[in-house]
Amino acid sequence: MQVTFRKRLSQRMVEWEVVDRTRYRRPHCSTAPARAELPRDLERFVVEAAIGTTRGYWGSLARETEGATTNPRRRESSDLDHLIQIHIALAAQGRPTPAAEPLAKFRRLWADLGEGGSLTVEWPTLRVLQPV
Repeated sequence: MQVTFRKRLSQRMVEWEVVDRTRYRRPHCSTAPARAELPRDLERFVVEAAIGTTRGYWGSLARETEGATTNPRRRESSDLDHLIQIHIALAAQGRPTPAAEPLAKFRRLWADLGEGGSLTVEWPTLRVLQPV
């Protein structure tokens, strides 16, 4: 699965679009402000991939794009949500977490994007396929 995150500074939002193996596109808009720091959806994408969980939103969405019957709109468990927040906090404090380096990388990439700039990222490898 590939996801393109697009910065819309003028609209104070982030758009993202999933492209599955069949090249089917699933557009989605997020209302998170598109500041220099990572928007929430991209931050969670990075952390879920970095810690190797498939139980979160992005793992569920990936299973759905592969034909599984899971519902990615179902909210993650509060335990997983809490774990993701812990990894975000540890990375912000400079403490060890598998999410620290990927979060720092994506913060830099996101900060370098201008209006309408985008990042296309592969799940779960976090390989950037199309910067800008």
